[in-house]
Amino acid sequence: MMNSLNARTKVSKVFKQMNRYLMAIILVQIFISLILTIFNFISNTFFINNEFLVIKGFNTTIDEFFYYIKTFFSWVITLTNIVPISLLVTIEMIKFCQAYFISWDYKIYDKNNKRTAIVQSSGLNEELGQVKVNMN
Repeated sequence: MMNSLNARTKVSKVFKQMNRYLMAIILVQIFISLILTIFNFISNTFFINNEFLVIKGFNTTIDEFFYYIKTFFSWVITLTNIVPISLLVTIEMIKFCQAYFISWDYKIYDKNNKRTAIVQSSGLNEELGQVKVNMN
């Protein structure tokens, strides 16, 4: 038992690429939120009479800090439509349907064992057709 290796997690190339794109989108969203929070700070500091801040009762810098933290997360929530969560759901539904199509394909039927194809992984179809050519 001590000599056994840990099981590898199998992730398809398409899923790895999609994760990289989503991470880039999330970083862009955080960057845009930060820029808009800085613009809000500049606007409140230089261009607007700070009556709003006085009405809110900001008498310490800690209150202002929490105001800008709240503003940052407000922008993050406002920009959540940038992250295509529906893309993930759609891709999973497509992989699920393609797995059924593979199991229904009569050309994959094994006449000797009288068995059809059994799909045990929805990521199987992403790896089909990807040929690695060794040019040695």
